[in-house]
Amino acid sequence: MKYFVLITAALLMTACAKRADSVAPTIVPPNSVSCDQRAEITTRVAMLTARQNQTANNDTIGVLILGLPTSSMNGKDVEADLSIAKGQLLAIEAKCG
Repeated sequence: MKYFVLITAALLMTACAKRADSVAPTIVPPNSVSCDQRAEITTRVAMLTARQNQTANNDTIGVLILGLPTSSMNGKDVEADLSIAKGQLLAIEAKCG
């Protein structure tokens, strides 16, 4: 029984949303972004980082209380969008310095 509980807890925790700092950037070619977009993309990364971290926090609480990653189940995980935005920011930094 003890092993069942541990395995179930481990599986549920892997279903939780990642923290923003664990999200890897997507490779974006530098010619797909312009230097003028730096402020916009930086703001977008900051906004998505806050949302992703909140989703991860809510998932942890949901798993502890209900046994379910509630935020991820409700479509609040923005990992893909954050990954793309991080990649765009890296492309801008490579292109524009």
